[in-house]
Amino acid sequence: MSIRSVALEIAADEKKRSGKELSDLKEEITFWQKAFENDKSGIYSSTAVDNLNTLIARRDKILNDRGEYLSQRMKTK
Repeated sequence: MSIRSVALEIAADEKKRSGKELSDLKEEITFWQKAFENDKSGIYSSTAVDNLNTLIARRDKILNDRGEYLSQRMKTK
């Protein structure tokens, strides 16, 4: 029973961490999207696109991991 409790605590901490990271990533993505849209001169466009691609890849990995976790949970029940 104590192993299960520890495992549940670890899972809860991981869920909070990934939720916070996902929220932060969404804010950064929004920031860089606005920066890209408002850059009339095109000076920062390549930087914004590179940052957007990196942030979107990180967000997608978190969402895929969450989907795999939920899929695994459904199999166990």
